[in-house]
Amino acid sequence: MNPNDIATKQDINQLHDKLSLLLEEIAKIKSPVENPAQEKYLTSREVSETYKISKSHLTDLRTEGKIPYSKPFGVLLYPKSEIEKIIKNNWRGIIIDN
Repeated sequence: MNPNDIATKQDINQLHDKLSLLLEEIAKIKSPVENPAQEKYLTSREVSETYKISKSHLTDLRTEGKIPYSKPFGVLLYPKSEIEKIIKNNWRGIIIDN
């Protein structure tokens, strides 16, 4: 759209409709009624920073189907409980016996 173009009433109505849908989706994520488990979702950045996973490795895990995700409105979201479960199930730490 050119900065000199004027938005029509139809353009504004379409924007309003899309924003309304976005707000409904956000409400569903936040609502305890719609989301009984009250799952917390993390962005790619939050996953990378919290679990010290590089963004490229996170992308590889996602494209290989090893990590669940959702992409509402173009934003990647990962269920925190599933990320923690994957990390726990794949932990290969060294156990030192005293």
